[in-house]
Amino acid sequence: MNNRQQLQQLISASIPLSEFMQFEISELTDNSIRTRAPLQTNINIHGSAFAGSLYSLSMLTAWAMLTHRLRQHAIDTELVAARADIRYRKPVTGQIDCHATLEPGQTEVFISQLQRKGRARMEVEVIVGDGAAIMTALMVATLKPS
Repeated sequence: MNNRQQLQQLISASIPLSEFMQFEISELTDNSIRTRAPLQTNINIHGSAFAGSLYSLSMLTAWAMLTHRLRQHAIDTELVAARADIRYRKPVTGQIDCHATLEPGQTEVFISQLQRKGRARMEVEVIVGDGAAIMTALMVATLKPS
C-alpha cells in the first residue's frame, strides 16, 4: 500500500464524514496534495457545492497534507486546526477539487520547531478549483508523550 492509500485509509477510518462526502486523495507528493469529491454528495439547494462541504473538504486537505509530512518524518503528534478562514469567491458547480502545496523550507522549519519545542504551528493554504474558494488553516502539532 502506498502513502496515498495509507493516508486515505487513515482518514476514512478516523473521520467518518469523509466517507459520506466521498473525499478522495487523488495525488500526493512530498510537498503537495490534490483531493476531490463529487458535487452530488455535497450539493446545496442552488445546485452548487454546499459551503460547509467546501470548508470541510478544504480542512481535510490541509490536515492530510501535514499528516503526510509528519508521517514521512516518523513523528507521532496530535495535529489540530487552531483557526481557519475561507473566502468563497464563486459557486462550484462540478466536481470539487482542492489542492495545497507546501514550500520545502516551510516544512523543515515546522519540523525543527516541533522537535525542539514539542509544539509547532504552520499555515496551510488550500485552493478549491480555480480559486472558487481559498482556505488558510492554522494547523498546530503537539508531540505525543513517548
